Amino acid sequence: MRREHRSSTLGSLVLLAGLALAGTPSATAAPGAVVAPDRVTKAQSEIHQLESTAGRPYTLFRYAVPETGSVPHILAIDDDDHVWFSESGGRFAKNFIDAPPQGRLGRLDKNGTISEWQLTGAETSPMGIIFDDQKNLWISERLGNRITRRSPTGELVSWEIPTPGAWPTGIDIDSKGRVWFTETKGDKIGVIDPASGELKEYALPAVKTMTTGIAIDHQDRIWVAERDVNTIAVFEPKTETFTQYPLSTPEAKPCALVVTADGSVWFSQRGGGKIGRVEPDGTIREYLVPDRFSGPFFLVTDRRGDL
Repeated sequence: MRREHRSSTLGSLVLLAGLALAGTPSATAAPGAVVAPDRVTKAQSEIHQLESTAGRPYTLFRYAVPETGSVPHILAIDDDDHVWFSESGGRFAKNFIDAPPQGRLGRLDKNGTISEWQLTGAETSPMGIIFDDQKNLWISERLGNRITRRSPTGELVSWEIPTPGAWPTGIDIDSKGRVWFTETKGDKIGVIDPASGELKEYALPAVKTMTTGIAIDHQDRIWVAERDVNTIAVFEPKTETFTQYPLSTPEAKPCALVVTADGSVWFSQRGGGKIGRVEPDGTIREYLVPDRFSGPFFLVTDRRGDL
């Protein structure tokens, strides 16, 4: 199950209807014990009746997150339709929100209750989150420089990344259950095999890439957005080789990727004001969004295949 969404609003949540290292588990609770949240808040919702540019009406619900400056970042939806989100805080990009880093996970229930759990460490800046098939929640902790697995009962197990200051950001899971992630400042991608506990890293073909987004296609190939070198790259695990696709739009700043049901690989161009698609033959097709300066960032596909 790959359900990952993004909200970049400050302190609010908006919803619409290789090197190798063995992991060293560090349990924060006895197996089977349910970890209670550190804070539970009944959130007040704002309801807005709106209309899209296509003339379709929709309802937007907005919930205030209790902590000012929490900067809710990535969303993941569990099997009970609870909305989980990372509270990363700010100060991780130039001219971004001036708020100190945070280190919490939040969960919005269907009745509007927000529960929050503190991760190990106060300012680890959790970014990407995603559920696996065993209902574990995997978390990339940017400033903590680790990948953490949270069990359904709340037990935390972490894998420290060998590269110092790697800034793990994007995260995804392949068909074998392996967890892949980008290292934004490490110029690498990494993978954790939960079965063996092994962590491996692979250096990207370029340096100073500030790679963020990651997506895995139906052949278990790993696609990443090399933002600052204006390139989309794909990694073939079977051969441990990369293929690069430079973009023709100058300063396109590719950020996020998503693979649709038909196997198409789409990506956003934050600087180019476009979304793009990689064709099977390697051709890049680009589509200008209506607002050239809107800075399209995160992508998600719905059940109909729409972006």
